[in-house]
Amino acid sequence: MNTKEFIEQVISGDLGKNDVLEFASHVKRDYNGDIQALADDLFLLAHGALLYGRTQAVSDWTEIDRLEKAASVISEAYGLDSMTASEPGTDPEQEAEEKRSANDQFSTNKSTEEIESIFNNLKDAGFIDKQTLLAQWRAVCGFTKRGDTPKINWTGKQVELTNFVHELWGSNSDYWERTVNCFLVNGSKQKAKTLSSSFQKPESNKNRVALLSSIIKGTYTSST
Repeated sequence: MNTKEFIEQVISGDLGKNDVLEFASHVKRDYNGDIQALADDLFLLAHGALLYGRTQAVSDWTEIDRLEKAASVISEAYGLDSMTASEPGTDPEQEAEEKRSANDQFSTNKSTEEIESIFNNLKDAGFIDKQTLLAQWRAVCGFTKRGDTPKINWTGKQVELTNFVHELWGSNSDYWERTVNCFLVNGSKQKAKTLSSSFQKPESNKNRVALLSSIIKGTYTSST
């Protein structure tokens, strides 16, 4: 059963609480799916959004109630943030897109000068591709909108990236998902689950991780 079929069965009342949780588990386990997005889409459909090929908004109150209950079941089971009804005049689909785009970049309390210094030192130490533009880095750090800005190619090891991200952006929610959306590792796409499992591996090069920490703290000294 794909997501579109799942949505239609929720609307028709063919699925109970256990069925909803089983599908959510399937999405997360087999597709590394975004459970928050699934719950949000159920809520948005209940409030007029046209998603998954629907050409007519759900208007029957019984069907609306089924969608909202399914969204609540998933949110409670996974400890997710629950959406609230949009203010009059807002676009539910735009609201959903804005929520998802938040995971396309990080936020930081570092200054512009500190962020630019980290960028230059990452390039100098060979952790990111030499062709990386400052504009890409500023977008990833949340100083500008990501839009179509390309991902940054991390040229070090995956475990080095995960330690770097955790130290610089560990306070960000869903930061492994953000990492997937912002970085490649040696040209390859990553998965949040593998990033999480590689974090702080014992076999990681402690000297390289310490070097990254010095870049973040502003104590890095170039070897050239």
